[in-house]
Amino acid sequence: MPRIFAVSIIVFASLVPLQLIWNLADIFTGTLATLNIFVLFKLSKIAIKVLNDYLAQRKDGKEPIFYDDIINEDTSYWKRNR
Repeated sequence: MPRIFAVSIIVFASLVPLQLIWNLADIFTGTLATLNIFVLFKLSKIAIKVLNDYLAQRKDGKEPIFYDDIINEDTSYWKRNR
């Protein structure tokens, strides 16, 4: 299926004007950037918690280890090993 999609994109790109290809590339890039910015804002609270825990462990002279219970989210895919 991916090969068929790739070939169809190549055929499409060879048949349309170059300016349309660049405009579509700009639209798709802008869409991806917008989604990434939204997700970064959504994850910033968790990232700050993890960073603060990391810095606290470094300040205590320990080798920093990530423990999932500090973020208060469903992290069933991580196992706690203490």
